[in-house]
Amino acid sequence: MRSEGIEKVSYSSLSLDSAKGLITIFSFWAIAGLIKGKNIIVNIVLVLLTLYVLLAYQTRWLIITFVLGLLVIAFAVGFKNAMIVLTSIVLLFCITIPIIIKVAPEVWETAMFRLSFIGNLTSGSSLEDVEIVRAGSIYNSMNLLFERKAFLTGMGYGSWYTDNYFPMPNLTTAAFDEDALNMGKYYRVHDFLFNFLFKFGIIGTGIYISCYLKPIRRLWKLKKQILADSRYNFVFIAIIGLCPMVITYMWFTGKGLLFGALFVVISREWARVFKEKITTREA
Repeated sequence: MRSEGIEKVSYSSLSLDSAKGLITIFSFWAIAGLIKGKNIIVNIVLVLLTLYVLLAYQTRWLIITFVLGLLVIAFAVGFKNAMIVLTSIVLLFCITIPIIIKVAPEVWETAMFRLSFIGNLTSGSSLEDVEIVRAGSIYNSMNLLFERKAFLTGMGYGSWYTDNYFPMPNLTTAAFDEDALNMGKYYRVHDFLFNFLFKFGIIGTGIYISCYLKPIRRLWKLKKQILADSRYNFVFIAIIGLCPMVITYMWFTGKGLLFGALFVVISREWARVFKEKITTREA
């Protein structure tokens, strides 16, 4: 990738078989500490480091889900604590930016280039204005679903689509693997929701998301009691902060799905433990 004033950046080290989203665990754990006023210096350093790494990964969806996680935490802990969380993050980010620009300017420049589409969006903008590859993969896969009338069930795990409906020229291995490019058959969509709709349909996507939401809903019902307990509130804040990222990001590979399953099991078990402790305390 090359843009005026920006050095060429190689993506050869990037991989879909990656658990890089897990870096946000440290950040949300540190934010929980900041909310409770514990280990301030250590937690500030952790947040700064994870913010830097998130930018260095050059993955927009990680940044978006990190922000969504902050909003979920803010909503859970209440207005007063929410203002502390959001104000702290804004201040920390303002501190981080000059450091990144000084120490690793190419990281900041590349991140700004990848996010530059935001300034160009208007009321008449289309998906192509955000990212042509993402738009093309969505248009082509959804068109095939429409032709096959498979919106409920999807096309299946090994399904593929072509670019006959919406041409996708000048693709590179940063977008698809080499075999897909050579054959003109594309096995994944550059978006969580549309990839699952293409593979498993509305029914399968609903089942997948419900696996996460059910244990989280149990925890959410107990949030008042959990947040009042300093022994467990760190875990609760970290879990709900991770929700947007885990549910929508780590799904292309077995490694990601393995962590997703672990997240569901941990959330469910903690909900059970919290419920038992609260019940015992009230008895």
